[in-house]
Amino acid sequence: MKGTIVKAAERMIISTYGVEKWEEILYRTGFEKDHVFLIRDDVSDDKVMGILKNSAQVLNISKDDLLSEYAKYWIFSYISEVYPSFQFSSAREFIKNIPSIHDFMTESVLNATPPVFEFDWINENELILTYISSRGLIELAKNILSQIGEKYNTKINIEKIDEKRLKLIFT
Repeated sequence: MKGTIVKAAERMIISTYGVEKWEEILYRTGFEKDHVFLIRDDVSDDKVMGILKNSAQVLNISKDDLLSEYAKYWIFSYISEVYPSFQFSSAREFIKNIPSIHDFMTESVLNATPPVFEFDWINENELILTYISSRGLIELAKNILSQIGEKYNTKINIEKIDEKRLKLIFT
């Protein structure tokens, strides 16, 4: 998985909970406490999933709350700091550009396998988004999409159809 995913988690956790919590998460996941992740690192899926699991445990929050907090940080803080060129005029434009964003973010990352998103527009306000990834992080995708709506003051009702598909209704 892309190192930028872990770097965002690191920044969020340190800024909200402190460096000691981040060091404990690293240690529990099998890293040295002072391990440095680079944005373009290739971090194994197992290690990233371990960081997510251990973050929820160390921070004493549910995985759902962790993913929600992470999505909010990703959309409102991290992207604008690290990828300032990802500026869009609307939630729809942002969502339509997710494949291009993933292509840009992974072009120089060895072994990168970003999720694939397929879009089936039912009409101008309804979208069936298919999330294709072996990682099973559709809840994170759902949370990020929700935060995109918040950022652009757009109400998006998001319904999880199954483990690969979300229905988005822009109201």
